[in-house]
Amino acid sequence: MDWQPIETAPKNGTSILLINRNGDIAAGLWLSDARGTGWFLSGGTKPAALFNNNQGPTHWMRLPAVPPLGTR
Repeated sequence: MDWQPIETAPKNGTSILLINRNGDIAAGLWLSDARGTGWFLSGGTKPAALFNNNQGPTHWMRLPAVPPLGTR
């Protein structure tokens, strides 16, 4: 899958890859709850500064499949 415009990203709690204008890439998800509203890094407890405000993500991509356990 190629990079998609951020406007088409899922906002249902699905973890995806995000890239911002600076070329920073991270796994994250959109949340809107008591912790805040915005792009959270996967496992984060507050909206990620690198992926919100003026540095917001420009594109997204689905995460790759996890390899089978026990392989190298």
